[in-house]
Amino acid sequence: MENSIGMLKEALIYMDLEAEDKFDALKTMAEDFVKQGYGKASFTEAVLEREKNFATGIPTETIGVAIPHADPIHVADKALGIAILKKPVDFVILGDDTATVPVEMIFMIATNEPDGHIETLQKLMEIFQNSELLGQIRQAKNKEAVLEIFSQI
Repeated sequence: MENSIGMLKEALIYMDLEAEDKFDALKTMAEDFVKQGYGKASFTEAVLEREKNFATGIPTETIGVAIPHADPIHVADKALGIAILKKPVDFVILGDDTATVPVEMIFMIATNEPDGHIETLQKLMEIFQNSELLGQIRQAKNKEAVLEIFSQI
């Protein structure tokens, strides 16, 4: 089943991911990107370092989300992973280093094209602006349900 974004990988969907903080969640996800062949050996450290320097938290109308990614040099193949967190973790808000948002879902992007993440970000922003759709993803019971939602977007 193809999804509209085309990059969402079932193996990179995490249901009820438990994390102590944002870096714990990002490390878990990024390490799996590497194991699955989407990230190069440097991918995990690049994601963590980028998050320290460039915040990715986004407060939507209903749910806090984050859109971490690494530079294309650290990516082996394009992929999108989604983590639905068991408990929210704080992320610094994109564009506002003085505030945080409790994030319930992380959308990790890997693309090996210089501007490849822009189209994906645009599609994700459309999802983030649709509270009902975002809620459906958040309430999904399993990976198959998440894929089904994305196949209909």
